Amino acid sequence: MYRNVQDSPVSKRVKIIGFLEGTDIDTSAYNSQYGNFQGTTEHNFISSLEEKLNNEDYTSLLEKIKNSHYEVDSFDNLLKALNYVYNLEEAQGNNNARHHSQTLETRIKEVASRYSKLFENKNNASNEDAPYNQVTIYEVSELDDDLLLFFTSYLCKKILNKSRAIPLEERNINIFLFEEAHRYISENKEHSQFFEIEIFRKIAREGRKFGCFLCLSSQRPSELSSTVLSQCNNYLLHRIKNNIDLEYLSKTIPYIDSNQLKRLSYLPTGVTYAVGELFPIPIEIKVNEPTKREDVTQTPVIQYCK
Repeated sequence: MYRNVQDSPVSKRVKIIGFLEGTDIDTSAYNSQYGNFQGTTEHNFISSLEEKLNNEDYTSLLEKIKNSHYEVDSFDNLLKALNYVYNLEEAQGNNNARHHSQTLETRIKEVASRYSKLFENKNNASNEDAPYNQVTIYEVSELDDDLLLFFTSYLCKKILNKSRAIPLEERNINIFLFEEAHRYISENKEHSQFFEIEIFRKIAREGRKFGCFLCLSSQRPSELSSTVLSQCNNYLLHRIKNNIDLEYLSKTIPYIDSNQLKRLSYLPTGVTYAVGELFPIPIEIKVNEPTKREDVTQTPVIQYCK
């Protein structure tokens, strides 16, 4: 960067001193007014840099950087990493990388400012409370559909990759419960060039090998991804009268025929039609009515049962 970057002396000086902060390389003679050296101090500066870079620790570090797999754990670190990439590109003569990536950086900052709290790993429960902390609920009702898809796919991918990396006997069972799933696991995204719902397809197809399962809940089955829906093993179907939904189910669910679909239009309130691998014979299940003291519109309290 010192020798090759065509930049203003002051700007170049700020970048270089920022990199060397915390090292034993003396930059006190690097003139802050002109961004340059006076007299023989430049020779001393270059010599100290070469000595540091030829050090065995730094040589191995360069090799590790070249062969490493990069991951970031926060939005702040992502932006910091981008800045290092820009400086590296500028040191190699590409002075347009930062300018061309301004839109990307702006989008990252916008998502970080609005939704970074969703990605924080909060675990305030004590060890004594651990058995009662088996369910994590994310309140995402204020997110629009695109950001909801972004968040859920990120979370599923993170947990699936973590499960794949650990031995079989140490894996936990992870069940992802998606309410109003048609909002983000959508048929409209099925053929998108960005592959937004690919992680849901992967979990539906092969997630059971890694202890990851999907449980989808939707009142608009015709808007769900056909690939994801067809990969489900079991279905609990309530009364459906919409012809579009019924036709979509007949094409997507392999466990149901036309006569059974007709029955869905006449199911009584509180009855669900269960089909799938768990049910050798499709059956109707009546769900017990709640007591009058219970408010059925409220989210139930999740309790751990031994």
